Amino acid sequence: MEREQVLNDLYRKINETICDGKLPVAIFRVTKGAKTWSGWNFESVPHSGTYVIKAAAANLEGPVTQIYADLFHQIVHILNAENEIRDTSKQGQYHKKEFKSRAESLGLMILNKKDGYGFTHVIVPDELIKKVDYPGFEEKLKKAIEEDIKRIANWRQKETIYYCPVCNQMARADLKSKFFCGYCNVEMIRKE
Repeated sequence: MEREQVLNDLYRKINETICDGKLPVAIFRVTKGAKTWSGWNFESVPHSGTYVIKAAAANLEGPVTQIYADLFHQIVHILNAENEIRDTSKQGQYHKKEFKSRAESLGLMILNKKDGYGFTHVIVPDELIKKVDYPGFEEKLKKAIEEDIKRIANWRQKETIYYCPVCNQMARADLKSKFFCGYCNVEMIRKE
């Protein structure tokens, strides 16, 4: 998808200009909904040295400074995870001083949470955005979002539902697909 590529390009630019090439490989996934209040999270892919960074689609339509802040937030967590530093407590609810320290070492500004426990609000100074030097990021992301929306709409027009004639298990796919039920081992039938 286009959005993932634009985010990956931004991640690589940040790695080159701010993190001195220390970031591990990351795979971006744009999801429908958010699992966290920020709409962003990351997961380590076991035994691979790779991370998956997930962003809720709605969060990519906000101000570009917020997208930078959210991505930098995930980068701080990844750098700490790479060094086996736990930077949160209470299942990620509270960000500890290790989070703040790493963020500040990258040139970010961190604010305390309103309740006084932890540090989560990341502010990316304009100088840091200029240093990353990704001209046209906002336009590329908007174009990618538009293209993805068109592609998804076109795909949905070409999809249909298949069902198993024995157990009625259902699957959704494009019109040219051929399915076999994994339970009954019979060919699935396209619903008309």
